[in-house]
Amino acid sequence: MKIKSMIILTAVSLAAILLTQTVALAGDNGNINQKALNFVKLLFQRSAAASRNLSKETFLNGTETQEGFCKLVKDSVQMDVLIPYVAGKEVWAAGTDKQKQDFALTAYSNLSILIALGFQNYTQSDTPDFCIDYDKTTDKSIVVKIVIPNDDEEMIIKLRPLAGGKLKVYDSVIDGISIMQNKKADFLSASKGSLETLTVKVRMVNKRSGYGECQVDNISY
Repeated sequence: MKIKSMIILTAVSLAAILLTQTVALAGDNGNINQKALNFVKLLFQRSAAASRNLSKETFLNGTETQEGFCKLVKDSVQMDVLIPYVAGKEVWAAGTDKQKQDFALTAYSNLSILIALGFQNYTQSDTPDFCIDYDKTTDKSIVVKIVIPNDDEEMIIKLRPLAGGKLKVYDSVIDGISIMQNKKADFLSASKGSLETLTVKVRMVNKRSGYGECQVDNISY
């Protein structure tokens, strides 16, 4: 894949992850769709501000006055679904409680670093437009298309309405390539069938990035 495509792929995963934050559902479908679009724009603005204002040392965990990407992700991502999925069903099931806890934090940090790196490049591009893809939206899934000026690649984000009046993103797709499936495939090849082995390898990747680890508590899975 071209470098440009990889940058956009990473960046769109950012939008997908940040979109998982709670969105109140009320009224008809048109109202829900508008809430989703407004929410995307707000999170894009908050994330762009973090990308511009935070140094590499504070990018993940932020400062006293500026929240970092770890906080943005914690407030947004559906970790209880994402973490077991990217680990792989069999690898996850074979892990102990302690191994699952260790992997959850390491995967959370890895995802936040991915978002950070992508957004550092993404904020240098033109501001995208967001619209509902009505041809792909159903009563069980809302599909948001991201349009970047002067770019022909198709980027979509899939959101699922949940109980309690919430919207959660369950995948994002770039030109037919699933972000979640890509991450799962990467982790599967690194795990060698062991959650402990996977945690060690992902932790090494996090360290080499220079961003460190997220300082968060109560990661659910």
